[in-house]
Amino acid sequence: RGDLQQYWLRHHPGAQEVEAFVAALEDRTRQAASVRRQHKQPKANGNNWLLDISIADAHVGRYGDNYDTATACDLIRAGVDIAATDAGDVGAYCLSLRGDIWHSDNRGNRTEKSGHNIPTDCGYFDAIDAGTWAIVDTIDALADRGRPVYVVTVPGNHDWHSAQWLARVLAAWYHQDGRVHVTIPGHAGRTYLQHGLCAIGFAHGDERADWSAVMAAEVPTLWGATRHREFHLAHIHKEKQKAPITADRKPGCGVVWPAALCSNDHWSDGAGFVGNWNGVSSYRWHDLYGRRYSCHYSAALINDSTPQKPIKKQANQLKAQKSQKTNVTSTMGRENRKKRSLVAGELR
Repeated sequence: RGDLQQYWLRHHPGAQEVEAFVAALEDRTRQAASVRRQHKQPKANGNNWLLDISIADAHVGRYGDNYDTATACDLIRAGVDIAATDAGDVGAYCLSLRGDIWHSDNRGNRTEKSGHNIPTDCGYFDAIDAGTWAIVDTIDALADRGRPVYVVTVPGNHDWHSAQWLARVLAAWYHQDGRVHVTIPGHAGRTYLQHGLCAIGFAHGDERADWSAVMAAEVPTLWGATRHREFHLAHIHKEKQKAPITADRKPGCGVVWPAALCSNDHWSDGAGFVGNWNGVSSYRWHDLYGRRYSCHYSAALINDSTPQKPIKKQANQLKAQKSQKTNVTSTMGRENRKKRSLVAGELR
């Protein structure tokens, strides 16, 4: 026993500055949220179903095969809407944002964990604005269906800081909303949701772990109160994805990986990770009998099922035709002015 002379504290560089920034952002968001339209408390409907809609590895800001920031945001909005409509009436929704929502985690276009410099199709703040509003629009659309909406956010290896502040900003934005409930991830980047006798764990999955043991150790009370348990991950859209939904059933707890939202880029093509599905996955849970249905909505299906596409195409065609007419008119105007000037010169 003696007096403490020195100690070593392990922490992330700049962590206090980031926490101060996020706290200020939360305060500003709460003030702005006071004027937005709030959803009322949903009425009890006796429906036993929970629909979990997964947005995994969206990589907003990434430039890939027919993929960019605008495409990613369109797929988020339309994919969630199609999944919710296809499921029919349910008792509640869960929007699980399973990490790597953004492609880079800072304005230097680098990943948080590895520090790799990665190509993007726009600036960091442009990607942040586009992705945040796509998620807010999606949450509002689900809440407008009249059911509770649980929002789960976990950090990925590409967007650890961005996912942390996203969860806190969403919680501040919806802090007075009667239908939207936002879960803040723990310091380890994992979170849990209970639906009746079902326990669902969420993590990005870039770390290797015995997920059944992790759930039993971290939430023993939840483990003991439930009968159907699964860990839902992401991350492997490049390494292992062989089917839209891959499941690994272990004693006590299953592990499930959905498809990634993003398509390939030059790196994944060169590494041979080709031919994978990309899109939105959904899981329908019964409070007594566990996960009963799993659905996958590919990017091609989402694009073909979105009515805005042909309308947007027609609008672009009309805009091009109008531009051509304007160019022809301006050319004719210049020629007429030249003729008038020549005639005026001859008269003089």
